[in-house]
Amino acid sequence: MVDNVSELAPHTETMAGGRCEAGGVTLSKRASWFLIAVGVWTWAIWPNFLRNIWKDDRSWDGGPTGFFTVHLILTVVSIGIGSAVGWLGIRGVRAGRPGSTDDVASAGRLISPGR
Repeated sequence: MVDNVSELAPHTETMAGGRCEAGGVTLSKRASWFLIAVGVWTWAIWPNFLRNIWKDDRSWDGGPTGFFTVHLILTVVSIGIGSAVGWLGIRGVRAGRPGSTDDVASAGRLISPGR
């Protein structure tokens, strides 16, 4: 158990030497932009893939087949992961802007003094 609330407080996001620091994690600007590109790529590819699977003859036989169900699950999971990765990239880029404190919660919001 932590006795000091400040130990649980998130670190402020800063930019130093092309690196974004957010909550103790350091992410380069290049890596942040790469994560955003992966998120965009995911949203560009997977919905189109699902449309193609939807039109495939193997997808329907009086209802959705196992072929369709498996590919639907793959698509949903991939879009979820791509969205999370893209969001991390956006946070990294935003943390790199001077004076940015976006998405940083205060210690008071994380831990109430009454606990």
